[in-house]
Amino acid sequence: MREKTPLLFDSHALLKLFQKEAGQEKVARMLTQAIRVGTPKYLNAINLGEILYSTKRAFGDQKKIEVLKRGASVMSRIVAAAGEEGRNEEARES
Repeated sequence: MREKTPLLFDSHALLKLFQKEAGQEKVARMLTQAIRVGTPKYLNAINLGEILYSTKRAFGDQKKIEVLKRGASVMSRIVAAAGEEGRNEEARES
């Protein structure tokens, strides 16, 4: 069986969904279909930080926590930013 190609979501798309902005329907459809067929869903750690920062600024801590919980339940994996894994290894070796 062939492994499904993962979807990598960016902060802009997920903020549309979480903040119920124009375009949220398309993002919701993509997520729903990915969940239904078992497609892995990834989010870059930097994008997660941007989502949390933007949400906190606009709506406060409680909404930020809700978004974090919702995102964690939907995403298959939070991935490190390019180059971050190598830097973390270098720091451990020092």
